[in-house]
Amino acid sequence: MRYKGKQCPAGISQRGDTFTLGQFDHIHPLEPNRVTLKKVTCQIRDAATERPYDSAARIVNDILLETPDSDFISPMQQANLTRMVNRFRQQQYANQ
Repeated sequence: MRYKGKQCPAGISQRGDTFTLGQFDHIHPLEPNRVTLKKVTCQIRDAATERPYDSAARIVNDILLETPDSDFISPMQQANLTRMVNRFRQQQYANQ
């Protein structure tokens, strides 16, 4: 769990193509499934654009069934992903 009141002092500096770790460590535990969740989120947004007439819940369920290592996503997170699709679509329609 990350802390709201404290900012993590860990950092990376980049010079050209060279990355250097900072002198401080993270003050919060790592999130091991964060990369998978990001990939799933991107796939869901792409599907929401490509399939405008499918329900948000159907899109989320289809993507989660296609992704083999998405077992860690809880029903609460699925509901949040469904809301994300609906908000994303509202923004798309507002910009048209």
